[in-house]
Amino acid sequence: MLTIRMIPHFGIYFDEALFAPALYQPDTRLIHVQIFGFTLPLMVMSYVGALKLYLWKLIFAIASPSVWSVRFPMLMVAVLCAGTWGQTLTKLGAQRASGVCTGLMLTSASFLMCSTFDWGPVALQMLLGAWAVNLLSRDKLPLLAGILIGLALWDKLTFAFAYGPLLAVLAMRRPRWQVAVGMLIGGSPLLYALTKASPAQSLVFHITPELLWGRLALMTSTMTGSGLMGFMAVGKPVPDFPALVLLALIAAVAVKGPWRNTRVAFAVSIVLSWCAMAMFQNIGMSVHHTVLLTPILCALIALTIEDAGPRPWEAALLPLVALNLYSLYELGRATPRPLWSPVLNDIATRIAPRAPQRIVCDDWGLQNTIWLMSEGKLRPTTITVTDTLSAADRKSVTTALTTPGTMFITFTEPNRVFPKGHQAIQKLAQELGLPIATVERIRGTVEFDSFFAPSRR
Repeated sequence: MLTIRMIPHFGIYFDEALFAPALYQPDTRLIHVQIFGFTLPLMVMSYVGALKLYLWKLIFAIASPSVWSVRFPMLMVAVLCAGTWGQTLTKLGAQRASGVCTGLMLTSASFLMCSTFDWGPVALQMLLGAWAVNLLSRDKLPLLAGILIGLALWDKLTFAFAYGPLLAVLAMRRPRWQVAVGMLIGGSPLLYALTKASPAQSLVFHITPELLWGRLALMTSTMTGSGLMGFMAVGKPVPDFPALVLLALIAAVAVKGPWRNTRVAFAVSIVLSWCAMAMFQNIGMSVHHTVLLTPILCALIALTIEDAGPRPWEAALLPLVALNLYSLYELGRATPRPLWSPVLNDIATRIAPRAPQRIVCDDWGLQNTIWLMSEGKLRPTTITVTDTLSAADRKSVTTALTTPGTMFITFTEPNRVFPKGHQAIQKLAQELGLPIATVERIRGTVEFDSFFAPSRR
């Protein structure tokens, strides 16, 4: 209920609407194909596929884009993912662990929030991974399991970092060729995309002791839900305890019982996944990466309790559950950060009456939301200048400034993601002799209608 109440509390975030431009203008996407006269987008970014686009195209045929049509299905995806992990453990004979695992996942602030608000995006990867683990662990339908893995990789390549080690172990004793064939089928859009563009350029190899310690603390804040407080909303996060994850892994391996080998495999896969992400500066650097490991960690803790004996060891988890519920409560009452402001849900209706000829977002985090909430009727572009104007930036900005009917949209002064970029654009406008005609601010978060004088007709 806490999560449901928060659905309208936050504005549509950039990641949630990542698929929107490709949905409404598919021929402009990074990679697409033409089949029988239809343009089918394959990727929305070099490492993010268009799987969500096709699913939500069906949903939008029934309900118009809104916070509810975008987020409530994702909440159901989270519930289904938790139920799948619980059902997996039940089928394997770990009845007690099934309830513990499901309970931990459905009280995890990071899991629920990252899934419902699909920050990353992450929700479909975790569900597809849960289904694949379910099938492979029970020696069922290896071809289908491979297809699910391929689809998850297509959805986002970070799936390989989070689930690769565990799924590799589970697939070893199965008909590996069937799993491999399934992966080729499910991941065929991704394989085609890799012939056109490489996502490797997005990876930055970087290891330092400070970075590794920070990643360990991040894993803990993912467990407690406190990592979201600094990003989604204004407020004080719950204190981090970096050693918490290590203690959980040590306890899981130390406890003896019939599930010990399975627990060791889970623990090793978590460590390997974390190490794989920790080697890169831009992987595992935020909660939306480490949250992918949450279901595996919950299953590991649950199986440890299964092996610990008849005593009610579940009570030891009450502080962790309490921290997560507290994090959810605080998120529900805190003021959302500008990138999550509910102002964004109304921005399309505020722009439309002005009928701009062209819309330019000169800050990150606005474009996709406008595409989605206007159902593709407003089609903004983004000119993101992080610091200074390059020659290419200067040319595109000059064109935008001197085109009649152009509307500029940005976050307000204290809220800009790239403040220096906005200043550079304003300076160029002054050099061209184009003063700002009007600026309207929406509740102190977003400003638009930044028409420069020559754009008036």
